[in-house]
Amino acid sequence: MPESVATRAFDNARGGTQYDEDTLTPAEVRRRGISRLFRLSLHGDARGMEAQPLVSAGTPKPGGGTRDLLICATMANNVHAFDVASLGGPPAWVTNLGTPVKGSKAIDDYEINDNWGILSTPVIDDARKRLYCVAWVSPDRSVAKGDHLAFAIDLKDGSQVGEPILLDSATYKPGDGLPVQRFVSVARKQRAALLLTTVKGRKTLFVPAGSVVESAGTNRGWLIAIDVEDWKIAAAWTSTVRGSGGGIWQAGAGPAADDEGFIYLMTGNGSFAPPHELSESIVKLRYTPAAGGAAARIEPVDWFTPFTDAERTWHLDDDDAHASADHHAVPTPTNHRPHDHNDVDEMWGDMDLSSGGPILIQASKTVIGAGKDGIAYSLKADAMGKTSLADLGHGNDNYKACRWIGFFTHFPGFQVKPDPANIRDLNVLFGGKMRHQHSSPLTWNSPDLGQVVANWGENGNLRLWRVDDQGRLNYLACSEEVSSPESNGMGGMPGGFMCASLKRGVKNTTVIWASVPSKTANTEVTNGRFIAYDGSTLGQFPDGSGRLLKLWDSQDWNQQYLFSKFNPPIVWGGRVFLPAYDDSLLVFE
Repeated sequence: MPESVATRAFDNARGGTQYDEDTLTPAEVRRRGISRLFRLSLHGDARGMEAQPLVSAGTPKPGGGTRDLLICATMANNVHAFDVASLGGPPAWVTNLGTPVKGSKAIDDYEINDNWGILSTPVIDDARKRLYCVAWVSPDRSVAKGDHLAFAIDLKDGSQVGEPILLDSATYKPGDGLPVQRFVSVARKQRAALLLTTVKGRKTLFVPAGSVVESAGTNRGWLIAIDVEDWKIAAAWTSTVRGSGGGIWQAGAGPAADDEGFIYLMTGNGSFAPPHELSESIVKLRYTPAAGGAAARIEPVDWFTPFTDAERTWHLDDDDAHASADHHAVPTPTNHRPHDHNDVDEMWGDMDLSSGGPILIQASKTVIGAGKDGIAYSLKADAMGKTSLADLGHGNDNYKACRWIGFFTHFPGFQVKPDPANIRDLNVLFGGKMRHQHSSPLTWNSPDLGQVVANWGENGNLRLWRVDDQGRLNYLACSEEVSSPESNGMGGMPGGFMCASLKRGVKNTTVIWASVPSKTANTEVTNGRFIAYDGSTLGQFPDGSGRLLKLWDSQDWNQQYLFSKFNPPIVWGGRVFLPAYDDSLLVFE
């Protein structure tokens, strides 16, 4: 059987690809299709899970022997473990981690979510057979009394290991005479997936976080390091200090980590004045464990910033107890996307780079990321540019740090440049529709096509690219099918959520699995469409351009389900596991 699916997108490079699949090949899916075997009910929450399902292979059983467990962590703060060998039966165990925060307009404008408990994708420590997760727990279900707690769970029987860690005990001392930052649960929303990696021999859990209210002075991005050996907070970092913003949410995607232990993440709207204000940036961080009496620390070592929209979170509330006292010291940016709440074009002040997460291509040391404007930036991991305020006044020079820049979610034609000297030249609704990118793209090393990247933005189609050894992307093909066909183009969030599967090194085995919404999943619960594409062999449209060939489509078989916002399917052991927004996980074979 294949190895565990221990983390979001299968690995710490966040490639989104299962390399151990030899049953669900394009030929086999085309020949017989797939059938729904089970609907696993996740009781306790109307929506179920926003965390990606995980698989713990070869997990010890309480009475001896081993079993493969499917792990589903839900918004009701329940962790369900199903024995893969008996999926039609009850769970092997269910663990509740406390009363979740109740959904309300204070944290969800459209009141779609029933509960706000475990929001982010947990991570499996495969060596210890433990699950690490973060739950939002409140005794009276209010935000005011809610705490974010990190838990360790023994996968053998679902029991808790040690005491939960209160994230409110995390602090960040930026130095340079700047104020100490303190993590405050009431202001945080912890959506981005957890990361587990080993740095200098210390296994460390990283917890990213954003904010409940983007415009508040409390808004900033956090990354908290928990030393797994000692089970305690070791260090923390915030993306802004004097100003605000820079939330880390990434539409549920997790920070990436390379083979050397460096961490990569993307920050959202907010102030920019490096090195302490790093909003709208792709950031590379170094974690140094405690040693020789020196405390552990997280520090930025490189970053790339294509623009700033600092005015969106500029004016902090001086009465806010959690706001930094000297926030007005943040300098005025030189090249920005203007934002005015009274302006019909205010959307251009919300281009939020953290609507996506980064992916790594280890072989060429390439980092690729895209945010809401659907522009992709390919960077050299060892030289990302360290964008300065002065650089933002010289867009063309700033872009020289990139290996490649291009329109990722939609192609408006060659007359429009993705790297203009003035970023406001991109404040255009191409084709009259929003073209946002959410979550991470996919990447895999294909024996048929080489290193490829796939992505699916709002109101657009699935697009496939080849990546050369220098990190440059070359367009290959797209799908005929589009995301959110029933939206009016001014919504359509969030585009397609996907994974890929293949047998490593074997030709003609790649399948791309995509779940897309019918309407705007940000404002309503909507139907989904589940489609499998041939990722090995491309076809052609009548004009000669490349076409992704459809293998199977839920719409053709009247297979109904509710689209799960920000949650991709996974493939394991010849089966596909698709989260649905009606408190269930669908299992196909």
